[in-house]
Amino acid sequence: MKVWKVTACLVFGVVLFLFGGFSAQGAGFSVEVTETEVGQGDTLEVDFTYDGTLGPVAAFRTEVQFDPTVLEYIRPQLGDQVAAGTTTTRVTDAAVQSVYTAHDGVTFLENAETALSYQFRVREEASGPISLYARLFEAVDPQPSPLPCDVEREWSIALLPPPSGDARLLSLIPENGVLSPAFSPEQLEYTMSVPYEVTSLTFTAEAAEGASFWVNRKNLGSGGETVEFRITVTAEDGKTKQVYTVLVYREEKEESQPEESSDARLLSLTPETGNLSPAFTPEQLEYTMSVPYEVTSLTFTAEAAEGATFWVNRKNLGSGGETVEFRITVTAEDEKTKQVYTVLVYREEKEESQPEESSDARLLSLTPETGNLSPAFTPEQLEYTMSVPYEVTSLTFTAEAAEGATFWVNRKNLGSGGETVEFRITVTAKDGKTKQIYRISVYRREKETSQSQESQDARLLSLTPATGTLSPAFSPDRLEYTMDVPFTVTSMTFTGEPAKGATFRVNRKNLGAGGSDTVFLITVTAEDKETKQVYQVTVHRNEKSSTTGAGSITTGSSNSSKGSSGSSTSSKSTKAESSQSDVSSSPAGASSHTGEETLQEEETTVPVAAEEDQKGGGSSGGTVSGGQGEIPVVTDEENQVSLLPGMLILLAFLLFGFLSGPLSKWIAKQLEDGSRNYKPKHPSTPNLP
Repeated sequence: MKVWKVTACLVFGVVLFLFGGFSAQGAGFSVEVTETEVGQGDTLEVDFTYDGTLGPVAAFRTEVQFDPTVLEYIRPQLGDQVAAGTTTTRVTDAAVQSVYTAHDGVTFLENAETALSYQFRVREEASGPISLYARLFEAVDPQPSPLPCDVEREWSIALLPPPSGDARLLSLIPENGVLSPAFSPEQLEYTMSVPYEVTSLTFTAEAAEGASFWVNRKNLGSGGETVEFRITVTAEDGKTKQVYTVLVYREEKEESQPEESSDARLLSLTPETGNLSPAFTPEQLEYTMSVPYEVTSLTFTAEAAEGATFWVNRKNLGSGGETVEFRITVTAEDEKTKQVYTVLVYREEKEESQPEESSDARLLSLTPETGNLSPAFTPEQLEYTMSVPYEVTSLTFTAEAAEGATFWVNRKNLGSGGETVEFRITVTAKDGKTKQIYRISVYRREKETSQSQESQDARLLSLTPATGTLSPAFSPDRLEYTMDVPFTVTSMTFTGEPAKGATFRVNRKNLGAGGSDTVFLITVTAEDKETKQVYQVTVHRNEKSSTTGAGSITTGSSNSSKGSSGSSTSSKSTKAESSQSDVSSSPAGASSHTGEETLQEEETTVPVAAEEDQKGGGSSGGTVSGGQGEIPVVTDEENQVSLLPGMLILLAFLLFGFLSGPLSKWIAKQLEDGSRNYKPKHPSTPNLP
């Protein structure tokens, strides 16, 4: 009893183990290789496949270990779901590892797919079996929680021997005749001969294992000729090749053999429909016949003389009421003698009960896009002439054809000026047979003489500067000028009138610093767009003049100006157009100009009349001198009196007034506390009696 129980327990345990093992292998991930045997240069893949049974997978790791002397790692390939996430792959000499994580924790591996594949190439110098180890591990779900799906596999893949480079034939047997010398795989050149009756030759051959071969030809030459057959063998490796050559001589025709027949007759000829007229005889070469309108094509049954062949030139018939010629060409056995039988086949017209298709191939109207036909259009008039201006380079026509008819025009473009071209409008009637051609000779006029060539005049007829005067006075034929402008002018424009059709442009607008010369170039382009002429104006901008007078306002550095009265100054800077000069002035009229060009902000001196102070124009900050005294004044960029210093003084006064009350109380309190706490260092002298 105990033995039975023990046996049952063991069997049950084995079943559970096998079932559990099968379930583990069948659920989650699996890893496989695509090939069980490979050759040098072949590729193989290691595939990690997910079956979708574990639900969403948020991350996993993979690894493949390989022998780098046998395999060369190429690339990974990602499944669609894995590609939507982030996969990082690291390659070392003998392993490739990848880590997959779902993108931003949103896109997971959920459905069954080949999640990841690694591609390898077998090296050309590889030998022996190929060992591979692969595993997938550390898979987690979105929680993340580990998933019980680790899998690992190991393979030993057979390496096939390299493809053979043997490009030999092991046997070669001609269909007729015998090779000379006898065939040997190492012998590449042979000769042989065949009877005159043999016109083509094939070979039966056996190539080395895995190799293939092809023969360059099959037909032989004429009697007495030698042709070369080349049998090209390609080895299994697809690279190695070897060519066997066989020179085959076709013997000449023996005299005892009867000559080939030169009989090029037909022994019988029967049309598929209708009857020949006259009745057929081999010696009669020309015949006629007719067939009903319903018959649209015709074939013949014929018997040629022994060894002869024949062919018929056509099969289709013409339209109703038309006759077409069939030619049956017979070639005798000698392939030289030929004879032609002709059969004229008339296809009857369509019966009157069936309305005929219109044969009206007229145009009912024809109107050119430009110009007029001469003479005026009528359907019966087929030839016309017309002319168009030189500016017209192409021409189309609007036309109306008779009912059911169609038309087409042979061209669209016109010729050069002074040339005549012919337009042909071909009209095809409804019956498809009747055609009519209208011809229009179109003359394109030459370019009118009144259209003179574009002018090459690149002169200016007048040139006036916005400020100043040109020197010498402007003349259209003089190209170089000079002129002076005051320091206050910082830019210059010109008003000019070019020759008819011409245009001009000036190279610049701004002037240089005071005391410098600036060259203005006025480029005139003639009407022909090619001829050009350049006028040059050298403009001298005068230096800045010093300021003198009874009174002045000086702005600049914070240092005071030295004058007769020792007036104070305030700093003021302005932006210069291009460069600045430092100017200082004194009230006595003695001024100095440094002439120093600088990129710093310009210091300006603005004169102010003494009377302005009397009119209320003066203000605190700066100096206005009038007679003996000077009043400080500050000016802004536009030389207007500034209120800022006065506002600052007023603000300081208000602040002092606000603080004076609390401040005075605090000082008084401090003095009172000090007097209370005061103790003399020596005791006072007692009162005497």
